Amino acid sequence: MKEETLGVLSCGQNFDSILLEAIDDALLSLGVGPKASIYGSLEKKYSLKRGEIPRRIKDFSDALDKIFGLAARNLEIIFMKKLHSKIESLEIGMVTESVPTDLTFQKYVCTVRQSFDEALKGRKNIELEFLINEGEKKEQRQ
Repeated sequence: MKEETLGVLSCGQNFDSILLEAIDDALLSLGVGPKASIYGSLEKKYSLKRGEIPRRIKDFSDALDKIFGLAARNLEIIFMKKLHSKIESLEIGMVTESVPTDLTFQKYVCTVRQSFDEALKGRKNIELEFLINEGEKKEQRQ
């Protein structure tokens, strides 16, 4: 059976797998060892397996807070940027909306998941422009 594609998105691929790829890419930027350590800690200390992360975003975010403290916010920003890049590259016909810069990682994932599902179902074409920080906002105005 041949799989149809939409942009680079295969019909078998879903939001959860794209989110996990974004998280993997972000953690890999820290190095292979740290990535493995983080996943190991999440599983051992917080009973959170890698595959469960997309459906347990709050638990994931809370665990990152306990592991990294305030630095967890920086890591979550990297996750959001990676996810945005992956969604944008799919070319699934989404339209741009501005989102506040104080959006949390949990709300971001929820919003993107909903928009992604709606765009794929053809109900609504939405592309989300997430302004991660004020610096990016200023750059876009110039």
